[in-house]
Amino acid sequence: MTTNEYIRGVKQRGWQPFSGKLWHRNYYEHIIRNDRELNSISQYIRENPANWALDHDNPSNLLKPSAEEDVDYLKEIGI
Repeated sequence: MTTNEYIRGVKQRGWQPFSGKLWHRNYYEHIIRNDRELNSISQYIRENPANWALDHDNPSNLLKPSAEEDVDYLKEIGI
């Protein structure tokens, strides 16, 4: 439904077209089971926008971090 509404917005309301994918492939949900997980996930959500310049999904970022760097970052924030 969201994708269809976006397409209508582009066609009928002059929204800027987006050439990439709107949704992550293989998305999965995660049940937060304790305060430690809640705190780690909350911290990730708060800090993630600051990492957009380094994110390998950022289309303006020509240098993509390696998978090892991604793993190191996730360990650093406790995920």
